[in-house]
Amino acid sequence: MATSNVSSMFSLEGHTALVTGGTRGIGKAVAIALAEAGADILLVQRDETSTDTLNAVRALGRSATIYTADLSSAEDVSKLVPRILADGHQIRILVNCAGIQRRHPCEKFPDSDFNEVSPYGSALPLSRPFVLFFFFHAHVASSLTTQLSFFSSFLPPPAENRSSK
Repeated sequence: MATSNVSSMFSLEGHTALVTGGTRGIGKAVAIALAEAGADILLVQRDETSTDTLNAVRALGRSATIYTADLSSAEDVSKLVPRILADGHQIRILVNCAGIQRRHPCEKFPDSDFNEVSPYGSALPLSRPFVLFFFFHAHVASSLTTQLSFFSSFLPPPAENRSSK
């Protein structure tokens, strides 16, 4: 099978992906990979200070836009999809990859930091990405080309906190 046939089978040309957590790590890699496959990218970030992913997507000839939202805020999450739709975007792919990290040895992990990173804490509970999905789903319910992905990662403790065994 020719490469062009395979590429066209997996092409995302004409589709728009909404990516949370795209400023670094897995989210950034996924946003760039989606752009390489032809998708235009909408990045959801806390602020507009990080433009590396935006610039990388645009360098691939794809459209990229940053939308600011605090994903720990129910109000921000509820307003996000309507704001994007009002700008004329048709979202077909949602990648939830936003998160925060606080690093401490397990036995010294402060409750305040645990509450921020834990799905049961107050800053970015697991329910927020699912709430974003519900707003997204209402927009694409009649579409057969909808994709949804949730990503997560676990980082080991810094080298200075690891056992030498």
